[in-house]
Amino acid sequence: MTTQTTQPPAVTDQVVEQQAAVRVLLDLIGQHPELPAPYIVIHTPSVGYQEPARLNLQLDDPHSFEQWRRTLDIQPSGITFHTTASYSWLAVDFQRDGVSLHLVGFTATLPAQRAHEPRDRNEVSA
Repeated sequence: MTTQTTQPPAVTDQVVEQQAAVRVLLDLIGQHPELPAPYIVIHTPSVGYQEPARLNLQLDDPHSFEQWRRTLDIQPSGITFHTTASYSWLAVDFQRDGVSLHLVGFTATLPAQRAHEPRDRNEVSA
């Protein structure tokens, strides 16, 4: 018995590569029009790494991030907390209909000492 594997089509740098991400965005808007409006970025596909287009949704505050997270049933265990000298944010990566999404919620800036203190996942509010 022989098995034949089919390779997915190669990723190109054409606008059509962003179509799936646009469809997912339109589906999310249609299904959940009450969600807070994010800053939306549809990344171009990475031809060199053969990665399709990715959809980023950035929100101004953790409350809006949490509304999206709960509505889309994203598990809190996947949330990461990031901080720099001037910004802090929550982020989670997930898939929807074969499209990679990156959800971000910016938080209030922490004092430098607090930002670099060790903490465990239970201390990060999402």
